[in-house]
Amino acid sequence: MRVDEFAIEPPPLKRGLADKSKSSPDSDSDPESPLTKKQKTSMDRDAASDHYHTILRRLSGMNEFAAQHGMLGREKMDTLMAGLNENADENQQLNCLTELCNFLSIGTEDTVSGFRSDAFVPLLVQCMRKEHNIDIMILAARALTHLMEALPSSCNTVVAAGAVKVFCEKLLAIEFIDLAEQCLHALEKLSTEHAHILLKEGALAA
Repeated sequence: MRVDEFAIEPPPLKRGLADKSKSSPDSDSDPESPLTKKQKTSMDRDAASDHYHTILRRLSGMNEFAAQHGMLGREKMDTLMAGLNENADENQQLNCLTELCNFLSIGTEDTVSGFRSDAFVPLLVQCMRKEHNIDIMILAARALTHLMEALPSSCNTVVAAGAVKVFCEKLLAIEFIDLAEQCLHALEKLSTEHAHILLKEGALAA
């Protein structure tokens, strides 16, 4: 007699309980359970907060850049114009010209759109006539060149202020190489649309 003949087989499992537990909508693994929703809401709130602070940092950086390099406010332009006046101290003129050159050298048509060319150009042309101070003349010519590069529409103002004649005079004299080269660059900016003015002022001979 074999022992296995008296082995009692376990009753068959009823289907439905185990399967139901696996597919129950109240399972903890349900992605839409209350706990998961709460966590998701918290994560969304944190993400929105991070995005908000990122925008603030970018705006702060843009404001700082604009203050240092970008747009010149009316008060700042008034200060620079006062410093470029013929009655101003020449050290002050040098400082204002240096600051103006730095601003215009990185300027674009957007950042210098509010620049008062009609007020600055005559002062810069006036500075170019300071024969006794080569540094002021070079910086003034450089500022005019940068202005025409950043704001092409200012070329008309430069011509109207008589700058072409001064540029040609400095080229003909060629007393200072750096000044002559800067004047040549300036004339190149004007040569496309104002060639007849350059010829009239003797730029070809220069």
